[in-house]
Amino acid sequence: MMGIRQEAYGSHPSQFLRLHVPPGRSLTTIVIVHGGYWKNKYTLDNAAISSLAPALSEAGYAVVEVEYRRRDDAGGGWPGSCDDLVAALRHIATGAGDAWGSVDASRVVLLGHSAGGYLALVAAHRAAASGECLVPRLTVADLVAGFERRLSDEGDAVERFMGVPYDKDPDLYRRASPIHAMLPLKTPTLIVTGTDDVDVPVDMTRAFATAAAEAARRAPAEAEAPPPHYVELLGADHYTPLDATTPHWATLLATIEAAFG
Repeated sequence: MMGIRQEAYGSHPSQFLRLHVPPGRSLTTIVIVHGGYWKNKYTLDNAAISSLAPALSEAGYAVVEVEYRRRDDAGGGWPGSCDDLVAALRHIATGAGDAWGSVDASRVVLLGHSAGGYLALVAAHRAAASGECLVPRLTVADLVAGFERRLSDEGDAVERFMGVPYDKDPDLYRRASPIHAMLPLKTPTLIVTGTDDVDVPVDMTRAFATAAAEAARRAPAEAEAPPPHYVELLGADHYTPLDATTPHWATLLATIEAAFG
């Protein structure tokens, strides 16, 4: 029987993780980072990812869902939300083994949806993430473009996450943007988008994938800069690839297993 446990990795109420561990052998660990444009109203329980952990556990993975401080929490937003994911990864690394049974912290796959995809990219860049980095449903790798295009329902998600308008500190936005400051990628990365995504327009994801591939091509051999693997799911919107009841999820799971399993 699969065990589920919850642990704090920090002192804030939002700094916790939820661990799903099937019994038995040492397992590749998938760390799920939810989206929601860093808004406090979106959590592990309502950010359109609730079917993921059971489906991945059923497929034989150890799964860790990470909650983090969001933009209205003390210390949340930039860079605190990113710091939280790095801290959670460190907690996973120290907790795996005897304490967590079959979890293998030497093989970690980061699975970030929407705003969580951004956090996963930053964490992988900063912490090297112990191995692989999986980023399906990448969002706002270019915070400058995200600000200019007024992404999210209210159009202010990026500005509120950053804590300052772009025109007040454009250099900060560029330093925080993976497309401007974090290429070439340092870990194997899978970028998945849907052709019908309107929440994070597909052209933004294509632009990041193209820039990442070009940066990898230009990097010296000793830099260990793998090109990304890019997948577009025909007819998929912003949410269906991470709904385990849909055919798009079946395609995504097969891609995960081929790339990182």
